[in-house]
Amino acid sequence: MTITTDRLILRPLTLDDAEASRAMIEYIRSCHGNIRLRSECAAENTASAHVIEKCGLVFREYGEYTSYDGKKTFKAKIYESR
Repeated sequence: MTITTDRLILRPLTLDDAEASRAMIEYIRSCHGNIRLRSECAAENTASAHVIEKCGLVFREYGEYTSYDGKKTFKAKIYESR
């Protein structure tokens, strides 16, 4: 799972930790105001999708997600803040 803004790209240390992800979102908003957040995960990664939804982001569309090493491309679910 990745959380992005116009200025930041953040990755929680544990993908299944909604509490850490929510804390990161709170920190981003305390520094930058109520800005639009975007998150994406591999479409088949239901655990990350669940964490993203628990953080209050909503599904917007499907797209593509490239692995960190750039070797594979996956179908992605893209979420945005309300």
